[in-house]
Parts: sequence; structure tokens; C-alpha cells
Amino acid sequence: MIRFNKSKNKKSKNLQKTIVYVEPYALIRDCAHELLEDKFPNYRIQTAIGYDDDNSELIQESGGISNIALLFTTDKLIRQTGWELVEQLRKEGYTGPAVYLGIEPLPEEYSKLFQETRLKWSFLFNPLTNSNLGEDIIKIAEKYLK
Repeated sequence: MIRFNKSKNKKSKNLQKTIVYVEPYALIRDCAHELLEDKFPNYRIQTAIGYDDDNSELIQESGGISNIALLFTTDKLIRQTGWELVEQLRKEGYTGPAVYLGIEPLPEEYSKLFQETRLKWSFLFNPLTNSNLGEDIIKIAEKYLK
């Protein structure tokens, strides 16, 4: 099993829809988990560093492919890239929004898989930027979870 952050929300077992955030860097992943859990109490929040090659853990932990309301991922995961993860989930039937928050630009041939793409290093290390990654995660989630 790949390491997960389970939702602290007491009623998370009863919640139907899941926000998934896949990120190998613990600081970013844990902050995203806390932000999403605070802002979206009616959703289960599932974060992980990556999944097995067939993504069965992601689907199972989410309660099924149809229960994934929103998916965030980055470029390099543990056993695959973020775009490979999304490509496989699309083949499994995932039709919901996918957001790419990567260090490197998303390869053009995979851009059709995602509704949003952002380069996270510009948020983390550019003091001239008026935005930050946490605020952007929330704004993106609000946009797609209306």
C-alpha cells in the first residue's frame, strides 16, 4: 500500500464524494490535505504519494471511480507520472476534473487530460507572485465543486 493521509473528518466514512490530491512531497501534500479538509467538510479528502501501477488502491480508497469529485496531481510520482495516472483513470471511466500542479510543464500530448495546469514552483519560490499554492488549490477546488 502506498502511504495515505486519511481524512480526520468524523463523518468521512458517510461522505459520498472524494477529493484526491497525489503529491510525493510531504509538506505540500500535508498542507493541501489540511486546507481541503477545512474548506470542504462535505467531501472525503484522500492524499497520497502515489499509487500502484494499476491505480486500484486509488479507486478502492475513493469508494469507486464515480466517487472521485476532483483529482489533483503533479508530474513525478512514485511509480508513474501524474499524466499517466490521469490517463489510466480516464480509461477506467473517470470523467471528472483533473488538475495538474507540476514542477515541470505538462507535455503537450497530455494536456487534453486536464482541465487546469499550473506550475507550482512559481507559487512556492517567486516572491513577486501575488498568489500562493494553497490559495490556488482552494480557488481551483471551489471552481470545480460548485
